[in-house]
Amino acid sequence: MIPDNSTGGANYKLDDQGNPIRSKLDASALKKIATKAQGSYYNIGDNTESLKGVLDMVSKLDKGEYQSIDTANNFSLYPFFLWPAAIFTNDRVANGYGFIDHKKQTHEV
Repeated sequence: MIPDNSTGGANYKLDDQGNPIRSKLDASALKKIATKAQGSYYNIGDNTESLKGVLDMVSKLDKGEYQSIDTANNFSLYPFFLWPAAIFTNDRVANGYGFIDHKKQTHEV
């Protein structure tokens, strides 16, 4: 059955007669897609065939050793923003403004 995302998945999509829509597996279409993509199709309903196919595919993988190179750039830009903010805040505090300007409001009657 297909969940109806407009209701948060609590209900299922319905056909014109009010019956839940059921999706069906089209194995021939999936096999064609796998062939065109130079991949493999395994039906998980047949556990022995699919497991044999996956194990065969894994056994054909290259099992050589590989070297990895870390090219991460860990240069942080936050000091360029931190120092001006600290200087601006220090200037405001030194001149008596503080973080929030508190002005007395007078009401004329």
